[in-house]
Amino acid sequence: MKNFILYFFFFFALQINSQSFEGKLEYVVNTTTLGDTLINGISKNNLIENLKKQGEIPVDTITYMFTSKGNFLNIYKYKDIEIINTYLQKNNLLYRFVDNSSIVSAVDVSIDLEEILGNEPIITKKEKKEMVGEINCSIVEVVWKTGVYRYYYAEGLLSVNPDLFKNYKYDQFYEFLKISHSLPIKLEKLVYNFYKSVYDLKAYNNEHIDEELFVLPKMKENKELGSMQLNKKIFIIK
Repeated sequence: MKNFILYFFFFFALQINSQSFEGKLEYVVNTTTLGDTLINGISKNNLIENLKKQGEIPVDTITYMFTSKGNFLNIYKYKDIEIINTYLQKNNLLYRFVDNSSIVSAVDVSIDLEEILGNEPIITKKEKKEMVGEINCSIVEVVWKTGVYRYYYAEGLLSVNPDLFKNYKYDQFYEFLKISHSLPIKLEKLVYNFYKSVYDLKAYNNEHIDEELFVLPKMKENKELGSMQLNKKIFIIK
């Protein structure tokens, strides 16, 4: 009987630990320039505006949807242009759909660009916690040669099974999840002498996310265009 009880609690613990958040999260995003107003004579504000238009920097609000199987997508708008980034675990690509464009870029998230260039990031869990609103958060900091990411999280809140993302090296997301076992409540992205983006969690909801959202349109890879990218593939929607 004693062994049965111990087995039951061990099995229950495994079930809890293997569960992963499924639902929606909404972040408010604020981006500011850093340092001088120009880079090589070009306005930083104009460069940031172009990055927003290309979908590299979210504008105002971004909504994430995570499934329990390790797929996710995020949606935001640049003016009247809708941008959707869709991650499929089975092929480890993050697809970017920009409004009605037939051209789709896909980031190979098994690659950290600075890492393959020989610049290993330094990843640390900070000793000191910080308050985000009324939540006492731990911080994982990732330092690259060109900038810093700081992931703020609360243990036990928005729990995630990191093994679902074990091949996700882009932004060192897996390394963060290995430490936190949770999705971030706040994220700071800082590019030295250029800009800083802060993502603050505004709301979240546990709910079922339909896997039909992750069915891709028929596409064909354009290897000629993709050959110009270190970590991206280019597809054309048929």
